Amino acid sequence: MKKWGCIIISMLMLGLLFTGCGDTTEPTAAPENPAQEESAGRIDQLITAWEDAGLTVEKMPDTGTKNVAMNMYYAVNGYQIKIDGNPVIVMEFDLANLNGVAQNYLDNIDETGTDIKTYEPNWRNGEFALMGTSDLPIDDHPQRDKIVEVFTGF
Repeated sequence: MKKWGCIIISMLMLGLLFTGCGDTTEPTAAPENPAQEESAGRIDQLITAWEDAGLTVEKMPDTGTKNVAMNMYYAVNGYQIKIDGNPVIVMEFDLANLNGVAQNYLDNIDETGTDIKTYEPNWRNGEFALMGTSDLPIDDHPQRDKIVEVFTGF
């Protein structure tokens, strides 16, 4: 009898554990972040500037490529964008809160015009950095000159 009592109590405890102890509150939506909305507006302005220069531009669905770059350099936002059918990555940094890795990356672009790890050409404009992808460095992009001209003038 003792054995059955222990089993029943164990089952009840497991039932409570898996049901969240009766918690019926619904998760709340994440609060809106005005800084993210503003930066999304800035990237849209950059896309519009590229389109105004005659380039075909589209935001690409996240394939993980931009996340690798963002995490590697501690960017706050990243955007994978196709320009005339070829991908580029634009990363955004919070200039007021850079860590050492992000600061070194941006300083290296300013000093050498290259990515500190891959030595591929990169460009910087304020809080944004422009890079190619492993499949197509910016220097190999058919519209390289126009892409860089618009980005640096933005």
